[in-house]
Amino acid sequence: MAEKLDCVVVGAGVVGLAIARALTLAGRDVIVLEAEARIGMHSSSRNSEVIHAGIYYPEHSLKARLCVRGRQLLYDYCTERNVDHQRIGKLIVATREDELDKLRKIQQQGLKNGVDDLRMMNADEIGEIEPNVECVSALYSPSTGIVDSHALMLALQTDVEAHGNEVVLNSEVTNLNTAGQGLRFECGDAAFVCKTLVNSAGLGAQALALSGDRPRGGLLQNAGGSIPVGAHSRQAGSRHAGDFPGLLQHYFAKGHYFAYQGKSPFKHLIYPLPIDGGLGIHATNDLAGDSGQT
Repeated sequence: MAEKLDCVVVGAGVVGLAIARALTLAGRDVIVLEAEARIGMHSSSRNSEVIHAGIYYPEHSLKARLCVRGRQLLYDYCTERNVDHQRIGKLIVATREDELDKLRKIQQQGLKNGVDDLRMMNADEIGEIEPNVECVSALYSPSTGIVDSHALMLALQTDVEAHGNEVVLNSEVTNLNTAGQGLRFECGDAAFVCKTLVNSAGLGAQALALSGDRPRGGLLQNAGGSIPVGAHSRQAGSRHAGDFPGLLQHYFAKGHYFAYQGKSPFKHLIYPLPIDGGLGIHATNDLAGDSGQT
């Protein structure tokens, strides 16, 4: 007999914990299930901890809207909960005259997205605040910042648990299926049925969505809405990533982090003009003033 639950969030990274907090504050009974021994052991703790302003994204896109709105909400939350953070600011630099048009286009894109505090700076102005940066011009974003990602996750977890809900570690979710008006899954040796399930399993989200043995043409309620399950499978019950074009496909990008010995030579985040597929090699500071490059 499967135990019945209200809300289940799979994955205790920063996104899963933030969703669990929102559901908790909405009055739902929430349990967060995390496969690892600690919260945030994957992408949430393997990043540069930058609070982005929302400059680059296409106008009216979901990324642009969520980044601009979410940035301010994040600053407000960190202030309210005493999570360590700094509005350190960011410089996007042009090192040649022929890059200036692209830099201006980035400024225009940011303005379209609602990032209204961007300012162009010339070489002399940059030299006054960043003497170790050599460039012809730069776009300054004062609302870009950095945050202690682990302290942020701990604050979110505390909010969830303070209202009587739970974050349970070492609990991998498998065999996710539809079950009447709910969703059925297994965790360890037990089976559960819940009204709402949020798949926030990070790099494991695709595998979770494709787990179980659902009938052809069924529906799985996911964070992004109703997803057709196996509608294009060759046989009933078989599912592959190709059944969900553009939705459940992984697109991997490899990154490297390097650390300076000692303090950073920069006071701000220093970024080049973006390249295809990424933001280029950039220098980021942490809250201790140390710096890494990505």
